Amino acid sequence: MTRIYEEGRWEELGAKIVLFTKVTFISAVYFSAVAAFSRREVILLVSGRAFLDAYGVFLVLLPGVPMAAFIAPLLSAMKGLNFMKWAVFCDFIWMAVYFGTFFFLVGLWGVVGMAAAQLLASAFQTAAAVVLAKRGGFYGGAGARTGRVLAVFTSVAAAGTAAAIHWGLAAAAILVAASPFLLRAVLVGLRVFDEEEAGRIAAMTGMKGLRKTVCWMIGHGGAA
Repeated sequence: MTRIYEEGRWEELGAKIVLFTKVTFISAVYFSAVAAFSRREVILLVSGRAFLDAYGVFLVLLPGVPMAAFIAPLLSAMKGLNFMKWAVFCDFIWMAVYFGTFFFLVGLWGVVGMAAAQLLASAFQTAAAVVLAKRGGFYGGAGARTGRVLAVFTSVAAAGTAAAIHWGLAAAAILVAASPFLLRAVLVGLRVFDEEEAGRIAAMTGMKGLRKTVCWMIGHGGAA
């Protein structure tokens, strides 16, 4: 990535960063949705009903996972492209918001307040990273289709969580089993990755068996 930057190949650099951002973000959104509607049953099975309050804290923290996945490629790019001060500033934003709101929110909501402070800090860090990456010229956005994936799986997480709470373990198990097929339907139906991006993803996947699975998931014909 640093070599591409030094050679001034801005279009190629931007395409790589957008692809990495889309892959990490969509993966995080998918696994977060699955965790949202399955984790309650895991807590009940492993720890028992006495620990069920932890599920509420977990749900508050959960949106921070896609946020972290979204900005991870941007922060890595900053560190590799001589924008280290921006990466440090983004981390400072996180700490300032977290510690600046921690005591107030914990006093207000207890452990849930701690989770809320962390989520708020992640939101501000994400906003700062996106603004600075766009200012640096190496990020132009992940596209509207990525946003639609987020909208679909946010709805899936909400509906799946309600179903799991109402019908229990059986509903959660069915949803987990069906989720890879839903992910494929969304990725292919929305055409989230164009042919060039799909080819790059296939090329980056080393193991043949894993590559076949990834190509099936994104609807790409390069599984061989």
